Amino acid sequence: ERGDVLAFFWSPDGRYLAYLIGSLVEPGPIGRAGGLAAQRRALQVTWHVIDVVTDEQRVLTTFEPNESFVYLIQYFDQFAQSIALWSPDGRSLVYTGTPFGGSAGVYVVDTQAAEPQARFIGPGDFAIWSWR
Repeated sequence: ERGDVLAFFWSPDGRYLAYLIGSLVEPGPIGRAGGLAAQRRALQVTWHVIDVVTDEQRVLTTFEPNESFVYLIQYFDQFAQSIALWSPDGRSLVYTGTPFGGSAGVYVVDTQAAEPQARFIGPGDFAIWSWR
């Protein structure tokens, strides 16, 4: 996959490493100004998970992160000390953004599902798991 690793997060038990690959994409024209097509480059990120015991790697979901999640990605090493994107059982990840053709808001993706699909939880700008 093309792009750069932007951030990574260890699961609570240390068996899995979730990481985000990101790239700037050029979507189609979103409007016209003076007859010229105006385009907006957007950051798209994809969740990946690697099982460090079996070396199995999985691609989970791709989305456009919202502003709060971009901020979290920029300082992931500091936020990893105090917040949890992994559920306490180490099975799911939470994030905020907009998937292709989806609604902006809070999503949860089950990293162990046979065919992982992000589940829309509801509108929201920022989400993390409780430590308990």
